[in-house]
Amino acid sequence: MTAPPLASSSSALATRRGKLVLALLCAVGFLDFLDASIVNVALPSIARDLHFSVQNLQWVLSGYVVTYGGFLMLGGRFADLLGRRRTLVAGTVLFGL
Repeated sequence: MTAPPLASSSSALATRRGKLVLALLCAVGFLDFLDASIVNVALPSIARDLHFSVQNLQWVLSGYVVTYGGFLMLGGRFADLLGRRRTLVAGTVLFGL
């Protein structure tokens, strides 16, 4: 028995729109990385200004991660209800503001 031939389909990245979508998603990923880096860079200033101990800084970091995870789940639900593209654009605009 031989395997059926594979259907030839063009890649989504072969189109201009596919490349733009990839660039947009990379920019969104960069904003996510930048946001997490800002929190880590701000920890010494938070400790100094608010007189936090190392243990309290862990609470700051944990609170940020838990809140972020909650918004991810909320964003996923919005994407189910409103559509992925609309939710991505709205979330990126909200984050930018």
